[in-house]
Amino acid sequence: HIAIDSLNTIYTAEDGRNARLQKFISYRTTSAMVNPYRMVEDWPTLPDGMDWAAVINFIPDDTGGTWMLYRSEPPINYINADGEITKSFGEGVIDTAHGFCMDGDGNMWAGDSGPFRASPESAGRGFQLHKFSPDGELLLSLGQAGVSAAGEDTFIGPTSCALLPNGNIVVADGHWPRPRTAQQDGDRLVEITTEGEF
Repeated sequence: HIAIDSLNTIYTAEDGRNARLQKFISYRTTSAMVNPYRMVEDWPTLPDGMDWAAVINFIPDDTGGTWMLYRSEPPINYINADGEITKSFGEGVIDTAHGFCMDGDGNMWAGDSGPFRASPESAGRGFQLHKFSPDGELLLSLGQAGVSAAGEDTFIGPTSCALLPNGNIVVADGHWPRPRTAQQDGDRLVEITTEGEF
């Protein structure tokens, strides 16, 4: 995953054994052969008790910070320019974090693609899109928890989202692997209003 903010700061994420988020700051150089970026060492710093997990997506802001969605608790975190996590929320809401975007009002939409395979811990969870305020209030949950189906009020497994020019959100709906209980075909794009109407 990679993103660039308005200050030309580059953010990259890795998952797996080397799960981490990295920040690269641009500096001026007179040579076209010199890499104009340097990695910010030890950025970010996780608080005690919080371990690295797969960073699924992030949304940089114009202050040098970024919002991070990752597969651990709490799944949504704000990291300021100094690398400190200053806000965290969404604990217990998301089963498998997947997909993250921000609407024009600064609300975050976090996808929960549902479990990759059936497990007792995930029963009745996942396959939803959640809308959070910048302060962490859960404003809306779309889809039916634990139900993977292409419907007018359900998702197969929302994996990505983006803001459209009209303010609506488009959602990529579908992911592999899926548990056997999930719909096995029909990946689609779904447009949703900011009020949550399909």
